[in-house]
Amino acid sequence: MREDLLSWPGFNYQNWQNAAQFCADNKTNLEEALVWADKVIHEPFRGATIGVANFSTMSTKASVLDAMGGSSEADA
Repeated sequence: MREDLLSWPGFNYQNWQNAAQFCADNKTNLEEALVWADKVIHEPFRGATIGVANFSTMSTKASVLDAMGGSSEADA
């Protein structure tokens, strides 16, 4: 996934979101998944588009935080 995000798929925020959600669901690579989830919400993607803060992207970040044991942060 990491390699894919560095090529054409990295221009689409949904692909970063899917990667972060996959990590949360499988409780793997959670530190990087949190970076990806934050990027989905706040950062430009390869200089092409900006992040999107909506229910879906915020839910993904909450899923990552919950998987990391940060339930109170996830609830917020």
